[in-house]
Amino acid sequence: MSKPEPIGLGVIGTGNIAGTCLRAAKRLDGPFRVRALCGLEADRLERLAREYGVPWTTADYPALLARPDVDAVAIYSPDHLHFPMIRDALLAGKDVVVTKPMVISSEEAAEVLALERRTGRVVLVGETSRYDHRTLAAHRLFQDGDLGRLIFGETHYVHDMRTVFDQTPWRYQEPHVKDFPIGSMCHPIALITMFFGDVAEVSAFGINGGMDPRYPANREDTFLVNLRFQGGGLGRVLGAYGLVHPPLPMEALSLFGTKGSLVNNDIILDKMPGHPTATLQYRAEGGYDGHNGQVYRYMEEFARCVREGHGAPSLSPAVDAAKTVAVGEAIKQSVKAGGAPVRPRMEF
Repeated sequence: MSKPEPIGLGVIGTGNIAGTCLRAAKRLDGPFRVRALCGLEADRLERLAREYGVPWTTADYPALLARPDVDAVAIYSPDHLHFPMIRDALLAGKDVVVTKPMVISSEEAAEVLALERRTGRVVLVGETSRYDHRTLAAHRLFQDGDLGRLIFGETHYVHDMRTVFDQTPWRYQEPHVKDFPIGSMCHPIALITMFFGDVAEVSAFGINGGMDPRYPANREDTFLVNLRFQGGGLGRVLGAYGLVHPPLPMEALSLFGTKGSLVNNDIILDKMPGHPTATLQYRAEGGYDGHNGQVYRYMEEFARCVREGHGAPSLSPAVDAAKTVAVGEAIKQSVKAGGAPVRPRMEF
């Protein structure tokens, strides 16, 4: 059987994760050929194009979408620009991979899903937390039944944002100030729902830590969220962004089930009585491979989905990303209501 033609890829954005995507596409050495790169910072645009051998560059993303040699688009723009770029790419007949969050409202999410169905194209969301080696190992344990029925889960995403604000001022500038429950808590929400499924109810509290005067004082930057899942389990999610980074991993996962429990990388299983705690093993050349490995894995899956067409299964489909956005909206509503329970939209 002859090898299929490579997928022509256009990348929109020149930030750190866009660079990681370019590196992943080059490393895959088969599914993709990067045909075009779009960015507003001319020096960085040209440097990345030279580094990764991209033959064509532009500051105008519609011009990239108009190219017949671009079959699929990778979007790494600021959060509020995702929706118009996804919409325009789908209408141009392109498959789409987009960094998290997919969009910034459930209304936008519903329109993306409708367009995905109408055009028959693929939308995959680069939710890195779902493509971490350790997450995949934990998910295999869960799917194999080693943890039994999950009773409680806990995730966190803790990130001192001051240096991030230095690099990306749009995150604190009006009118598109960073929306943490949607733009950052999508990581721990997508991680916990990967195991527990749809959320039935959200109860949340939030404060502004006041660590960085650039972030508006009337917007919360730290959140503690309780979740009740439709399948009956309970969850807790911490999203903390206005603090000095503590001696913790930036992201963490804990699962507690009827046959076993997992906290970060350590597991205890009932079928191993008398054994010490076991360490969850994962494979990565040279050890933990961070965003490089996560992006490589979701780009590899994106290539498979493009080949198989609309409806191909993935770890991070657009419908899951839509539900994650809806949970973020429910967090904001609950915080505003003093922690009162809110039922997020789960039907799209």
